[in-house]
Amino acid sequence: MSKKRVFISSRINEMRDFREAAVRAIESAGMEAIHFSTFDPQYFRKPDIEHLTELLDGVKSCDIFLGLYGQTLDPNWTPEGYTKHSMELEQETAESIGLRCFYYVEPQNVQCDHDMTKFRQQIVQKGAEFLTTPDELYRSLLAQLSTS
Repeated sequence: MSKKRVFISSRINEMRDFREAAVRAIESAGMEAIHFSTFDPQYFRKPDIEHLTELLDGVKSCDIFLGLYGQTLDPNWTPEGYTKHSMELEQETAESIGLRCFYYVEPQNVQCDHDMTKFRQQIVQKGAEFLTTPDELYRSLLAQLSTS
């Protein structure tokens, strides 16, 4: 039987410690982590539409979606011809195909940029948990994945 695949959506540098904790939890649960840095290096040389298609195909190839959302979304890539950032499109794709989704966001008292504030409001309504430490994320996510 093949391993379940978990797509991790997050800003790479901003959420690096949380992403690493998530990868550890996913692997501890016997699953495979899929995220931007696991993609083909040629990915960066592709036109926007191919870039977006490959990214969303990555989401579609998974069994579970994990959104780790920090303070910024404004600088995140917005594909040409779209009004939403790539992370928003990843999240919408996951929900549209019925993936089990887990969301973690910065605590309410943390200042977020304009686009993340709007996106975060939507995510919190979907039952997001608040991030505290990478170790706590590891424990929480591992517990949730153990029931998946």
